[in-house]
Amino acid sequence: MIPVLSNVLTGKTNEHVIIDSRIGVPLHTRAVFPFLSLQKEAQKSGFDLRVASAFRAYDRQLVIWNEKAQGKRDILNYSGGSTLDYNQLNREEVLWAMLRWSSVPGASRHHWGTEVDIYDYNALNSPSSEALKLIPAEVEGEGSMAALHRWLDKLIDAKKAFGFFRPYEMDRGGVALEKWHLSYTPQSFLYDESYTYDFFVEQIEQSDIELKDVILQHSEKIFQTYMKNICPYPN
Repeated sequence: MIPVLSNVLTGKTNEHVIIDSRIGVPLHTRAVFPFLSLQKEAQKSGFDLRVASAFRAYDRQLVIWNEKAQGKRDILNYSGGSTLDYNQLNREEVLWAMLRWSSVPGASRHHWGTEVDIYDYNALNSPSSEALKLIPAEVEGEGSMAALHRWLDKLIDAKKAFGFFRPYEMDRGGVALEKWHLSYTPQSFLYDESYTYDFFVEQIEQSDIELKDVILQHSEKIFQTYMKNICPYPN
């Protein structure tokens, strides 16, 4: 694999992203205008669509991962409703619990700059709102972000979301349901196709990552269940 693509896939460069003042976070150069179009469309329906997280560099993902693996950050349970007792888990249990909500450094779609975690700023600032958590309860039923996602459901189903889709639209037994996670399909599809199992193993072998031996022991399952096990790309 050519070095430039390798670094983009693993978040070890930021040359593929820019910060547009109207968005405020680093986003892939090809995703900026489509997202601005989606933002403008949302505004017509009364939503102030904003980005909580987009591009995430390898070094940042490594810190998050290693601190969770060391028990320095909370690890959520399967449903995301509470935290687990780190001291009651063995190393394999820590790994599987982390993978439910966190990607292995170098294997996160957020490295690509094509992914955004979104929210409605208007809903966040209503009198009854709570701090943004990005958990399933926020986007379902009477959750603070549910109205935004009902609107997005229709837009995405009608293929009028300017190229964005939800890779974690449903719980497929790997990464938890994350309706707030949107992906810019025209670019993310190309990166996903380029990311192979052999490349994944090579990156882990060369990394300074906590739980490295356990990751390598279960590398094929991690690759298939947590990296490639996403909702189908739209046609």
